[in-house]
Amino acid sequence: MKFEIGGILEEMLLALRKETGKGWKQIRVVSEQFAELNKDRLQLIAELRLDNELTEEEFLARLEDEKLMLEVQLNTLKVLTKAVVQKAVNAAFKILGDAVSTLIAPLR
Repeated sequence: MKFEIGGILEEMLLALRKETGKGWKQIRVVSEQFAELNKDRLQLIAELRLDNELTEEEFLARLEDEKLMLEVQLNTLKVLTKAVVQKAVNAAFKILGDAVSTLIAPLR
C-alpha cells in the first residue's frame, strides 16, 4: 500500500514545535533536516507495516529506533531539557503511528 509521508512529516514537525514552545527556534533546523533526511526510511517503515511485512511489534520497535535517533540529535543541541525533548519526540512519532494504525484498522 502506498503511503504518503509528506503531510505526516509536516504534522510531526508541528507537534515538535507545539511541544517545545520557545525552544522551537533552536531545534527547528535540526528537526527539519531529520525529517528530510529520514523521510524515505519512515515511509518505507510505514509501507512495510501497511503491507503486513512488519508485525505491530516490529513496527513499534522501528519507530522507537527512529525516535531515539531524533532525541540524540536534539539533545546534542543542549537547548532543551531531556524531558522536553522526549515529550516532543513522542508527540511527533505518535502522529506517524496513529496514521498507520488508522489505515490498517479497516484491513483487519
